[in-house]
Amino acid sequence: MRPHLSRRNCVVASGTLAIAIGALCVACGNDHEKKSAGSGRPAPAAPGDRPAAVAGASATQSVQAAAACTDCHRTLHPELVRAHEAGPHAGKASCAACHGTDHAAIFSTDGEVSSARCGTCHARRYAEFRRSKHGRLLRQGAMAETLVAHAAAVGGCQATNGCHDVQRPNADGSVGRCASCHASHAATAGVAADPAICARCHSGPDHPQTAAWANDKHGVLWKQDPRSGIAPSCATCHMPANTHDDGAGLTASVVARPGRRAPTLVPALSREAHATARAAMVEVCAKCHGTRLAKATLAAADEARFDALLLCEEAAQIVRDLDAEGLLVPAPKDRPKNPVSEGGLALGGRQIYDAHSSRAERLFYDLFMFEFPGLWKAAYHTDPNLIRWTEREKMKTRLVELRAEAERLRSATRPPK
Repeated sequence: MRPHLSRRNCVVASGTLAIAIGALCVACGNDHEKKSAGSGRPAPAAPGDRPAAVAGASATQSVQAAAACTDCHRTLHPELVRAHEAGPHAGKASCAACHGTDHAAIFSTDGEVSSARCGTCHARRYAEFRRSKHGRLLRQGAMAETLVAHAAAVGGCQATNGCHDVQRPNADGSVGRCASCHASHAATAGVAADPAICARCHSGPDHPQTAAWANDKHGVLWKQDPRSGIAPSCATCHMPANTHDDGAGLTASVVARPGRRAPTLVPALSREAHATARAAMVEVCAKCHGTRLAKATLAAADEARFDALLLCEEAAQIVRDLDAEGLLVPAPKDRPKNPVSEGGLALGGRQIYDAHSSRAERLFYDLFMFEFPGLWKAAYHTDPNLIRWTEREKMKTRLVELRAEAERLRSATRPPK
């Protein structure tokens, strides 16, 4: 912020829109919050990872620049100033180093700081984040198309602190906000490693990972003593050695099985890609479990996901047949155009779930977008009750309802005997 601003002018400018919403980013994957994998204890920072005075400024200059901002903001936002001064960035990164000095630009983003800005100091973590699922889903394929198709809903999801806030585009061309997971100013160690941070997004009917983990022995033991290292949190398995490439070791889809129905709703994963990802995940599991147990447990989850996908494939074919027979009401051509389906039938992630959908399509959507991911995500987090009695029974019930709906529609068009 400009050192020459008077207190009165600063208050007027800053009062227009409190920048408490965004502010100083605890760098994406802040290296001040490092943890020993699975232990919950702080790990030493790697050489060169801690930010020195930003942008070539000396520590003295950084302190002087911060003082120019805090002269006003100690009155306007005292808690934020106090948090920054107590955090690891104090004396190393000035307010202007992260926010800039242009108040109009700061107000235009509600004070938010892009992941790229954090990457100027935390280059390694920023590079890992760009490779991660969080950092690339909006830059590729199906996820981007899904968000286009669900524009209205996504507007709400991408509001401040929304689930897709970690992925949304920034004015500087980067994607995501590190502060979606990390505390904006305090940056105290362990904040982003707490499973409660993950639970903000990874919960609910289509993302039940947190509930599954909490019900499994991993979660139960972790909650008894989070710092003991006896059981893993989310970060232990998905961000081992503090990496911010959270997709490492994940098998993003199913592998086609010889002699069994080929998947149409998800792209099949090659055996080579599966083997590479699986080896990385087994290496993580083997830190606590035997390799044999790790492989067998993950393979069982693979099979549960594939079997559940077959139920979805049967349901999808029912809907496609009804569409071909002209029995979906309203028909896809008679409703507002789906921006990614060229006016035809869209199923799965490209499907729009709204009042214009037919009942058959809505039944399929619930099956594929809620129960199916609920089942396979519970399978990889080893919650047997959620897999067997909650999600699978819901899937079977939804398929029975869809078969009945197809029969009802066809019966209505048959001539009386």
